[in-house]
Amino acid sequence: MNKLIGVIDEAGAFRPREDGVEGFGIGAILFREEETNLLVRAAKAIGSRVGKDDFKYKHVKNDAEASAIFIHALQANSLKVFGFYSSGAGVAEKVARYNKAAALYGRVKLETGNSSETEVLLDMFLGFAIGAIACHALVTGYSADLYWDRRNDMDLMKILVDKHVAKLKGNPRLVGAEKTIRFVGQTTAKLNAVARLAGVLAGDLRLYFESHSEKLWKYLDEDGLKAPTDPYRTNNLAASSRLVHTMTEPLADPKPHDCSGSKVMLQGYYKRFLKHPETNCKLISFCDPKGRMGILEIEHGRRWHIRQSAD
Repeated sequence: MNKLIGVIDEAGAFRPREDGVEGFGIGAILFREEETNLLVRAAKAIGSRVGKDDFKYKHVKNDAEASAIFIHALQANSLKVFGFYSSGAGVAEKVARYNKAAALYGRVKLETGNSSETEVLLDMFLGFAIGAIACHALVTGYSADLYWDRRNDMDLMKILVDKHVAKLKGNPRLVGAEKTIRFVGQTTAKLNAVARLAGVLAGDLRLYFESHSEKLWKYLDEDGLKAPTDPYRTNNLAASSRLVHTMTEPLADPKPHDCSGSKVMLQGYYKRFLKHPETNCKLISFCDPKGRMGILEIEHGRRWHIRQSAD
């Protein structure tokens, strides 16, 4: 099994919030250990260009040469990237939608217990993100040690991630998924430089969804794809994740190196996103302001699909 390192960082809000107005997104870069130096060199080159080693998305976005270095680094054929974005209070709305569906389908509702509201929402967000990476690792044959950029709640993060990894054991459709990923904790040494790149990735995804939201959210079903029976018990992808629209236009800005204003770099590196094992479409996860979750399924830069997940 191919062994990878995964470095993760977030952009926007520190955690999802019930009353949040700021989007929350994460970017993960997965790579072989021998590729670490390639990414470190790219981060150092960007830092030298923008005059700041601890650079953020805004520094890269506003500099054409730094943008080109970032895009070139992510274009390495063996790299994989993962992205997940939630609008403002989207995760909180997802909890409400899930509990409404739970009453309809006889599921167990999500309860806050003694946890804080932000901890519950962070927990749910991590469940979606870590579950997606673990499932992809299982079906495509790799494992990954995951590291997250500096946070002051890293102990809590590890507890929550480890819980979600352990829960994978109880899913008969995901036998072995819990063995594919291990959450190590905070980045150290060379991986701190890679975390700067992951932060730029997260920032670019956040701006992409926030600047393209009017184009995307209008195609999502208001009722959450309700069905006579629980769509997640049918083992039918078409029932639990429905294709709601196909776009035949550029995914993002055709000139990704020109990142002025609201332009993003996504068009330059979308081919590195985790891909569907059968269709080879590239996948990006999202949660809209109303708590409707889904995936952008990208065939190529001018043909892509919006797929909505049932509540």
